[in-house]
Amino acid sequence: MDNLTEENSNTSNKRPSSENCFNEENSSKKSKKEFELKPDVISERNGNVSDNADASDSEDLLTSEDKDLNSEVDELPSEKNSDNEDASDSEDPGDEDLQSELNEISSEDEGLVNTIDFFAEHLKYEENLKPEQLEKKESKPQLCSFPNLPNMVHVKPLSVDVKVPSITRKDISQFDLKKNLLENMLKSPKKLSAFQLEFFNIVSQYYDLIYMHRTPVKGEAMRTIYTLHILNHILKSRAKIIHHNSKLSKNQELEYRDQGFARPTAVVLVPFRHDCYQIVKQMQVLLPECAMMNKKRFTTEYGPPPEKKRSKKKPSGYSKKKPPDYEETFAGNIDDDFKIGIRIQNKTVTLYSEFYLSDLIIASPLGLERIAGETKSRDFDFLSSIEILIIDRADVLYQQNFKNFMDIVKSFNHLPKESHDCNFFRVRMYALEGYAKYFRQTILISSVEQRWFESVLFRNFCANYKGYLSTITEVKTPGIDRIPDTVRVCFRLFDSSHPQNEIEDRFSFFTNKILPDFKIKEMMQTLIYVPSYFDFTRLRNYFRENELSSVMICEHSKPGKVAQARNNFFKGWRHFMLYTERAHFYNRYSIKGVQHVIFYQPPTNPKFFQEVNFFFLDSNPKRKGEEKTCTIVASKFDFFPLKHIIGLNETKRMLNSEQKLFIRYVKGC
Repeated sequence: MDNLTEENSNTSNKRPSSENCFNEENSSKKSKKEFELKPDVISERNGNVSDNADASDSEDLLTSEDKDLNSEVDELPSEKNSDNEDASDSEDPGDEDLQSELNEISSEDEGLVNTIDFFAEHLKYEENLKPEQLEKKESKPQLCSFPNLPNMVHVKPLSVDVKVPSITRKDISQFDLKKNLLENMLKSPKKLSAFQLEFFNIVSQYYDLIYMHRTPVKGEAMRTIYTLHILNHILKSRAKIIHHNSKLSKNQELEYRDQGFARPTAVVLVPFRHDCYQIVKQMQVLLPECAMMNKKRFTTEYGPPPEKKRSKKKPSGYSKKKPPDYEETFAGNIDDDFKIGIRIQNKTVTLYSEFYLSDLIIASPLGLERIAGETKSRDFDFLSSIEILIIDRADVLYQQNFKNFMDIVKSFNHLPKESHDCNFFRVRMYALEGYAKYFRQTILISSVEQRWFESVLFRNFCANYKGYLSTITEVKTPGIDRIPDTVRVCFRLFDSSHPQNEIEDRFSFFTNKILPDFKIKEMMQTLIYVPSYFDFTRLRNYFRENELSSVMICEHSKPGKVAQARNNFFKGWRHFMLYTERAHFYNRYSIKGVQHVIFYQPPTNPKFFQEVNFFFLDSNPKRKGEEKTCTIVASKFDFFPLKHIIGLNETKRMLNSEQKLFIRYVKGC
C-alpha cells in the first residue's frame, strides 16, 4: 500500500483508526448542541476518516519532505493573498465545512421536491432488478437522434425495461445540481452551449456513452460537463452520508445503505499530466469558494513546463511543422506516468490525498498499472466502488499501451480482498452481492472511431444495466479522395473466420501473397506501414531471418538510427522500410523517397492514411514518372478503418463481394 499516493514511496501503510459510526454508550447523552460542536462524532464514508478533521491532518499521509508543501493552502477565487495568509485563514476548514453541509441538508431535501435526483433514480432499479436480469447480455440497438449531437445507437439490454434517453432539460437549473455548484454556474459569465446541455442530459442520467467525435473545442466543452457531473455526484453523495450519520447518532435502529466498500467513487483516465492539470483547473472554476491544498506542488508537477525546457519535453523528431492535432495532443506536460487522489469537501479540495481517503482519482493507465496491474503485489481494492468512470482521449490512450489500458478497466468493481475498515452495514446491497459493475457509468471520449472500444471494451467490461449509447460516424470525404498524387490503389482482402485467428491469417497472407510481388527491383523503396507493434516485431524477425534488404523505424528507435534509416531508404540503398503507427503518432516523420506503400493493416486513425500518402510528394527525383502504388491489406474485421478510406457504401459492397482484389486509380486531389 506504500504506492497509493502520488509518487510518495515512503507513505505509511497504516490508515487512521476510525470511530464507530454510532457510539451506543454516548449517543443518547449528547444534546443537539454538543453534536454540532463536536463534528468528529459523524464519521465519513466507511468510517475511515472524518471529513471534519482539520485539513492539516492530511500531512500525516505524506512524507516528511512534502509537509512544507502541504501547509500551503491557496484560495482559488483570488491569488492576491500571500501563501501565509491563505494558510492562516484555512487552519481549520473541517469545522466550517461540516457546518456548511449541515446547514444545506434541509435545503437540499427541499430541492428534491422540484427536481429529480438522477443517481437516486439510477439506484431505484436495485430494488426491482433480479440477478438473472442483470447477467443476461442480449441487447437490441435502437437509433437515437439529437439536435446538436451526432446520431447515436442505444444498445439496450432486453432483460431490463429502461427508458430511451431523451433531451428534456434545457436549462442548467433543471439538473438537480448541488446548491453551491448551481449558484456558481448561474454566476458564471460563460453559459453552457446547446451541445453541452444535450451532452449533460445524457451524462446526468447515468447512461454509458461512447463518443467518438471529439475535437479540441468539443473536448474542452465535454471536460467541463463531466467534471461538473463528477463534482455533483461526489458532493451529493457525501451530503447524503453526513445526513444519514446525523440521524443514526440519534436513532441507532435506523438502517441506511448509502456507500460502497471504499471511498473513491470516480476515476478519470487521461493520457498526460497536462490533461489532469486542465481537469483540476476546471474544478477550480466550478468551486471558486473552495481552498485547495497543495496547489503549488500540483502546479509545479503538472503545469506547463518552463519555456526553456519545453523543447526537451517533446517526442524525438519534433519540429515546428506538425499537424494541428499533433500540437493539441502534445501540448503542455506530456508525462504519461502519473496518478493523483483528490478529496473533495464543501469548502476544501485536497490534492495528493491517499487513495483510500480520496473521492476522485485522476491517472494515466500506466500510473495505475504500477499499483493495480497484473502483478503479484497489486492492490486494486480502492477501485471496488467506482460509480463513474471517465475515459478521455481514448484514441491517445490506445496509442500509448492498449494492454495497460485494458488491464486497468478489468480491475474495476471487484469484491475487495480486505475490509479496509469498511462498515459493511452501510454498504449497498448490490455491491455486497457483487453487482456493482451493473451500476457503474462509463463515458469514453475519442477523436477516432475504433472498433476495439465497443467490441472489446464495452461489450465485455462495461455492464451498465441501462446499456450504452454509441455515436455513428458519417464519412463525408473518404481518405482515398484526399491522396495528393497519381497513385494506383489496390485493396487485397483475405478470409479470416474469427478475430482471434486474424493475426495469424494476416501474417500468412502477407508473407505468401503480398510480399513476393514487392521483392522485384521495380518495387524498390517500398514503405510497409504496421499499426500494431506486435505485428511489427514479427515482421522484423521475418525480414532478418530471410535477409531482406530493409530499414526499420519504431517508436523506440533512437534519433540517430532514425536519421540513418531515412537516409538509406531515400537513396535507395535499402529495398523496404518497416514503419510503425506509433512512430508516426509520436513523431509525424516525413519519409522521403517512398515509391510504394503497403498498409499491413488499415490505420486506426483516418488522418494517418492521408499523411502517409503525402510521402509520395517527396519521392526520389531519379524515379520521376514511374508508377506509384498503395496497397491495403484488409479483412472483414477492418470495417471501421475501411469505411473512412473508401466510404460506407463502398466498404459494404467490397466486404460482401466474393472478389478479393479491388483496384482504383487516383489522379490526386
